[in-house]
Amino acid sequence: MCLALIQADQAAAARPYPQITGVVENYHWSVPNLTPSRLRNRAWWVWVDGRLSEQWKLTTGWLTMGGPAFDRPDREMLDETYATYTDASRGTEVRAGRVRKAFGFWDWSENWYTGFVRGAQVRTRNYAPGLSLSRMDTGFDVLAPLGHGATIQAGLLDAASTNRQVGPKRLDHLSLHLAIPVGKATLGYSGFHRPDRDPKDRTAMNGLDVRWSGPNTSVRGEYVWGEARGSKTRGHYLDGFYFPAFARQATLLGRWEEFAASKTVRATLFTAGLRVAVHRDLVLEANHTWGPSSGPAAPLRGWSFQIVSFVRF
Repeated sequence: MCLALIQADQAAAARPYPQITGVVENYHWSVPNLTPSRLRNRAWWVWVDGRLSEQWKLTTGWLTMGGPAFDRPDREMLDETYATYTDASRGTEVRAGRVRKAFGFWDWSENWYTGFVRGAQVRTRNYAPGLSLSRMDTGFDVLAPLGHGATIQAGLLDAASTNRQVGPKRLDHLSLHLAIPVGKATLGYSGFHRPDRDPKDRTAMNGLDVRWSGPNTSVRGEYVWGEARGSKTRGHYLDGFYFPAFARQATLLGRWEEFAASKTVRATLFTAGLRVAVHRDLVLEANHTWGPSSGPAAPLRGWSFQIVSFVRF
């Protein structure tokens, strides 16, 4: 046993650090009401992980989004840029820097790899001026196990971060995500709060999420409600995925969603689509969206196509 421990220590000591991995992703799409027959560069994304040791890792990224005509950059911004400390013996993880807050299905893969060309309205629309669930904040959060597969992720964040801000200027928002497995499903609660007596400065966003997986099938959904800076909002979406046994590279998908920024502004949409993984580094997506012919969601109706390519290193 002593010899085995010595050999394990030597192997760990010989493991080369730093270990650098990353990816460059390109997104080209054709969307309704913007010359659908033409593919335009939607975005490109760079992601780099640098593992310094078993406990420490540095992560950074860069995101460039296309403009209104998708012919030139409309937004160039630093993506998540943070340091991670992992305590494997306790199962805890601490992130500090520029992060996407853990609220519902929040990470990059949950929003860009599913086969839906467009993100759910409740995640992409502003629930208050300059605030949405897709934006990034600065600060820190902690992920910890609660037992029986349940986890909690809590953070203290600055929600007013600029496009290149890494460190917080004012840690005034509390974030919380609780996930509890129930059979084949996982149930979650999310909170993002800034207590204040003045409603114009208060944030009180809440969310419930659920995921269920079965044979060749997966379902997920979120319901979000609350107020921020005096604006009330609510919305939900329910996504379904079917993975045909006869075509393992293909995914059939559907979505029902609603977003309400006020009593008079409401947008309900239905989407059906297909995702095909032609290659490990090439994905094709096609969606069709139905909904009302007038209102804020009307421009989102129709066919959308997207090609996603990857260069990994």
